[in-house]
Amino acid sequence: MKVTRDMILGALPQLDKADLAAVQALTMKLLNVASNSNEAGSGPQAWLYEALQVVSGSIYPRNIKLLHAPAFLGFVKLTFPKAEDRVMTLGIMRMLLGLLVDDLQSKNVPVTMATLASNLFRIPEIFDAAYPGYRDSGLVDLIMPVQGK
Repeated sequence: MKVTRDMILGALPQLDKADLAAVQALTMKLLNVASNSNEAGSGPQAWLYEALQVVSGSIYPRNIKLLHAPAFLGFVKLTFPKAEDRVMTLGIMRMLLGLLVDDLQSKNVPVTMATLASNLFRIPEIFDAAYPGYRDSGLVDLIMPVQGK
């Protein structure tokens, strides 16, 4: 039996949200389309979004604007150049975001995905306060050892 477009479109309203999300993801992949790098599902920007969700305990739409992401991602790449894959990069991001959480909590600022995202630019300052001199002296690998390939 050949499946027609009308059959597929007719079945869509009967699907639950999880199935619709799976259909959307597959369609976007087949079309090689993503409206932004978060929706692409891979790469540092998407990993940052994932780390923000885990650390904040919140789930937000993937199209949330992360205005300070370039500064944060640049810091991660510069400070941890050996971190090239998803697992290593996510570990580093979660550690850095944990430092940000501690800083925000010390100032009685509620920790949400929005407050984390809007304070990403402060990561270098917070990192240097937590580990003074480590970046300048090349001791960053002692904080979070990163295996090279």
